[in-house]
Amino acid sequence: MRFFLCTLYLSFLGCTKLDHQDLLLHKLTAEKSEYDGYLIDRPNGLHRMQGYTQTDSSFGIIAVHGFYPSAWPIKGIEWVAPMKDLARLKHPV
Repeated sequence: MRFFLCTLYLSFLGCTKLDHQDLLLHKLTAEKSEYDGYLIDRPNGLHRMQGYTQTDSSFGIIAVHGFYPSAWPIKGIEWVAPMKDLARLKHPV
């Protein structure tokens, strides 16, 4: 029963139109001097990454980050390279 409720909830989230702007792959930069927080400065919610050709939609990838301490120097830059690598797989991220 728990599995059914989780599946139903995730299906509902996937079918609703959210007011969040999608992530654009070309705006992600891994250079510390150029990083502008684009990846992390987003409202809570699901954000689809766009800007690459998705050829296999048999499954998607959801990336979930944890807590950043307030003294963390640059938030989100450690996710840029993995997000670009995931886009190379051509699966929805």
